[in-house]
Amino acid sequence: MIEHVFPIPVGFYDYTKRITQTELDFFDNLKFVANRNNSISECRTLLDYKEMKRLRVFFNKCLSDYLVKTIAPPDSVRHYITHCWMNRTNIGESHHLHSHQNSIVSGVFYLKTVKDRDTITFHKLNQNIIEPYAQVYNEYNCHDFSYEAKEMQLILFPSTLPHSVRPISGDTDTRISISFNTFVTGSIDSGVGRHPDGSDAGYINMPIIDYG
Repeated sequence: MIEHVFPIPVGFYDYTKRITQTELDFFDNLKFVANRNNSISECRTLLDYKEMKRLRVFFNKCLSDYLVKTIAPPDSVRHYITHCWMNRTNIGESHHLHSHQNSIVSGVFYLKTVKDRDTITFHKLNQNIIEPYAQVYNEYNCHDFSYEAKEMQLILFPSTLPHSVRPISGDTDTRISISFNTFVTGSIDSGVGRHPDGSDAGYINMPIIDYG
């Protein structure tokens, strides 16, 4: 028997509502600046605007579900979205291999993609120094996983997980997505120990687990 130890959770959430004309107008009026191999909105706080209220509610609802099923944080800790921006990727452009710093969980929501051709690729965090060629690739020996980027779908994943987007090819249209990062607020004490001065304000004390 083979067990999955420390699996990496990637969440998929479908948005069942239609994007309104008000929201579309808001997106069209955003200003973009050059990023590495693509363009990114100047505004990094999109969720602060009233036009983003419905998506803000959806993102937060999905984030809560993801956290309960994965990290299972205590009531004293609250995760919140710190930055949110729009990505625009034209023909020939891509997203280089990267991860998100200063964040716990990251998300990407697809507004416009090319069905059956557009993907996001997640890459293995730690690769073996010595590794023979595999006759058959599976979830244990492969170096990356690619998932279809579907319109009106949100993908949540650990911010440390490297990911990329291959170049947009052919006569396809612009790919548009919204990304965000998260952080935590509140007391993150495990309840097992206390700070040497007797306080528990943000003191991290990881419990020791004896597996026998």
